[in-house]
Amino acid sequence: MSKSVETAEGYKNKVIIVTGATRGIGYAIAKDLEKENIVISIGRKKHKEKTPGIFIRCDITNRKDVELTIQTIIKEFRKIDVLINCAGIMLYNDLIKATEEEFDRSFAVNVKGTFLMCREVLPHMRKQKEGYIINISSVRGITAAPNKGIYSATKYAVRALTETIFLENKGYNIKATSVCPGIIWTDSTKEKLKMEGLTKKDVLLEEDIVKTIKYLLSLSQKAHIREIVIGGRLHG
Repeated sequence: MSKSVETAEGYKNKVIIVTGATRGIGYAIAKDLEKENIVISIGRKKHKEKTPGIFIRCDITNRKDVELTIQTIIKEFRKIDVLINCAGIMLYNDLIKATEEEFDRSFAVNVKGTFLMCREVLPHMRKQKEGYIINISSVRGITAAPNKGIYSATKYAVRALTETIFLENKGYNIKATSVCPGIIWTDSTKEKLKMEGLTKKDVLLEEDIVKTIKYLLSLSQKAHIREIVIGGRLHG
């Protein structure tokens, strides 16, 4: 079985994989980066409008699916310059009320999915002697909060994975950065935020994260930011 690849026009320069690219900040990042790069958008289903770049359907929690996806990309483009792991879920609950299903699903997507993508991409980056992995964590991966214990634990784990990637791959010219945003105003969060009495002025916007990613990618290979925290008014 082979992966179905839809080709986008007008790309050049870097080959960039973005997971979670069918919605939220992953979609915003992929849409912006596709203007000057070959962007491969990874997701379980297409965006309701048009998924940016080249869409490959992939369940990042499934090892075989991830392996086949990366094989397809390497066969088509011969390299992977950047991996941006944006895929994630937010299941909030009091720890006493939290279910095993919520725990397992959160760690499967937020941690295992990130791990599988990184593990599959790294050998190719090592062979190239160059690459950049950017993992989206959260301020909740730095400080916990009530009802967000499981989510917070997954984002702490993402930071640990990212730091490990840096330490294990310094000799291969591979960079790794954890991006830790506060609350972000997206299509999937705005209704809940409105119910809490919040507005766009109180939280981060998708464009703030996009600009951060572009800043990181604009730096020279010698410039290495291992972690960046982006706070809104509520996380300053």
